[in-house]
Amino acid sequence: MFRGFTLYQRPNPPLIVALLAVAGGWATTGILHTGLHLIFVVAIGIWSYLEITSGVNWFRRALGIAMALYVLIGLLRPYLG
Repeated sequence: MFRGFTLYQRPNPPLIVALLAVAGGWATTGILHTGLHLIFVVAIGIWSYLEITSGVNWFRRALGIAMALYVLIGLLRPYLG
């Protein structure tokens, strides 16, 4: 049933950038932290778009949708009260 079902694959460039940015964000403060957070949001947004549009199976596309919702909620949080 799950033969050939990809759960893990080599990270693509947007995911690598996002992971490096979040790791750097944990170690910094101030404007550098803010810049790294912005890089993380953009990179993870690109990664989620790529997973939604060209994920290899429904699980990968669901991960893309979940992360897109995470980013959108994070961006809208200041306006939601």
